Amino acid sequence: MLKALLPAFEADNKLKVHVIAVGSGKALELAKNGDVDVALVHAREAEDQFVAAVHGVNMRDVMFNDFVIIGPEADPAGLKKEKDLLAALKRLVEMKSRFISRGDNSGTDQMEQKYWKQLGDKPRGSAYVSAGLGMGEVLSMAAEMQAYTLSDRPLLLRTKRKQDCKL
Repeated sequence: MLKALLPAFEADNKLKVHVIAVGSGKALELAKNGDVDVALVHAREAEDQFVAAVHGVNMRDVMFNDFVIIGPEADPAGLKKEKDLLAALKRLVEMKSRFISRGDNSGTDQMEQKYWKQLGDKPRGSAYVSAGLGMGEVLSMAAEMQAYTLSDRPLLLRTKRKQDCKL
């Protein structure tokens, strides 16, 4: 989206936009500190808290995001036919399948934690790995460990690692 919009915006306004691509949590932290002028994020509750604390103004909805579970091609937990994300996560817990969490306070991580809270359960012990990493690294970890993870659909579609994640 930015590749399509920024050239005309920069030309019209005679300025250069410097994009810093980080997760939602980090983006809101940068904005709170006054290090950026605009933040595009996908963590509604965190956004609402940010504006309520008067760290930002003029919040606008510009797009939506959805999330998918991805995992090994063999699909040991049998999720390929599951259409309901919460039911799929519940099955992961029941099957004690390994799940790699971003664990980085990104919008995806915040959504994942919200899903686990809705379920009232999440994988335990070695079945749950909180990586503290970005999505690209987490996708690589999931592929290497034959594990499942949660991704926002747009990032999954544009990552070069998508061939490793078959669900």
